[in-house]
Amino acid sequence: MYIEQHSRYQNKANNIQLRYDDKQFHTTVIKDVLLWIEHNLDQSLLLDDVANKAGYTKWYFQRLFKKVTGVTLASYIRARRLTKAAVELRLTKKTILEIALKYQFDSQQSFTRRFKYIFKVTPSYYRRNKLWGIGGNALRDPLIISPKRNHV
Repeated sequence: MYIEQHSRYQNKANNIQLRYDDKQFHTTVIKDVLLWIEHNLDQSLLLDDVANKAGYTKWYFQRLFKKVTGVTLASYIRARRLTKAAVELRLTKKTILEIALKYQFDSQQSFTRRFKYIFKVTPSYYRRNKLWGIGGNALRDPLIISPKRNHV
């Protein structure tokens, strides 16, 4: 009897360890994908390509990404592109259209609409009024991802 109980508890402990290892593995995969995305923000990033990079189907990857990060893949990519675009507005003399196209927006209008939605000011206003640096008006990254705890 004792041996049977011990064996059952050992099996449960092994299953818990496997689930924990799965969580760590999935989190590691997502971190690797986030790094890859960061280096490819100026490229077309299709769900199929990103999921392929991770080694998952697109359906499973979408669910996993949201579970680990708390946001959808599309939202994450859009927010990172906008943040990078804001840096370019600040540091370069490129036109707004050039920056919009570099970060895969279809037009200056769609870029401006998204930028204003996230940062509450237009790109031209942001650049003209130098809304960066120290103080309450500093532009903040709209999306800083760290894998959520207790998920997957």
